[in-house]
Amino acid sequence: MVGTVRAKFQVWRVSPGSVDAEGNPYSERVQLSAVYDPNPESENHRYWRATPSAMVDMYIDNKEAFGAFEEGRQYTVVFTPVE
Repeated sequence: MVGTVRAKFQVWRVSPGSVDAEGNPYSERVQLSAVYDPNPESENHRYWRATPSAMVDMYIDNKEAFGAFEEGRQYTVVFTPVE
């Protein structure tokens, strides 16, 4: 069994999540999808071949983490099993 899996995602949307009564956001929604590149020589193509379809949709309630993700930017994600 493989212990750790790496994937590469690109942020396609960052938006306000939930808002309070005054309309102020208290969470941020970040949506990512697996990278794609048709060039077989590229790193993104190798990631795409291993993970051709994947989506991450998360809400961040930690205001200190707001702005940590940028639309269009790519991120490597490491999945490690929890014992």
